[in-house]
Amino acid sequence: MKVLKKIGLLTLLVAFSLNVNAQTEVNKSNEGVQSDAIKALSLASDLVNYGQANKDAYSLVSAAKIILENPVQSARGNRVSAEEGSSDAPASARGEKSGSALDLDVKAILAEASKYTSDNSDLKAVIASLEKELNSRGSRGYAGAGYVNGTWSIPAYGSRTFKWTFTGGEVAEILFNGDDDTDLDFYVYDTDGNLLGSDIDATDYAYFSWYPPYTKQYVFKVVNRGSVYNNCRIVSN
Repeated sequence: MKVLKKIGLLTLLVAFSLNVNAQTEVNKSNEGVQSDAIKALSLASDLVNYGQANKDAYSLVSAAKIILENPVQSARGNRVSAEEGSSDAPASARGEKSGSALDLDVKAILAEASKYTSDNSDLKAVIASLEKELNSRGSRGYAGAGYVNGTWSIPAYGSRTFKWTFTGGEVAEILFNGDDDTDLDFYVYDTDGNLLGSDIDATDYAYFSWYPPYTKQYVFKVVNRGSVYNNCRIVSN
């Protein structure tokens, strides 16, 4: 499983940089390197997926602890806009699927974990401790968070487009992490429609990093190659 592989290979860097069409923006010395925060939040994302899929409170609690140590805010309405997903496939071609993925939100993740604690008093105590830590931070806990995240559904045999603004003169990072159900392909464009880079391997995971020359917006198109929707979590700075 993806999460088990990542736990065992946490130090392995799996990254993609923008291609030669964006030479003026790519920092070659940073090619293939993820920040520690992105690596941690990527692991947290996989733990949330695993915990939800398997009703495993331990995975969810571990994810919550990681996010507390690497604060991340909601991206919704914050430097990002997401178009409605679309698909030209008939309803008969799309498989059935239920459930929705959580954002990397500690409160929501701990609430989900609480559903699966059964009579485990030790685990309940850990959840209570993490909730207390979260509450003690209040709004201050995320005020300085440099990373944002959100989870969006990508329709079966369809796509969704995101417009994301990045600060100029600073390294830009963006991570896409699907729910493991289908293959997702990723395309990066400038606002003039020029293709800057892509990741079209047989996974639903991608990472891009570069240096925008000035504060500007980029367009990311996520295409779902499978017969059911894919809940794709996106994390960026």
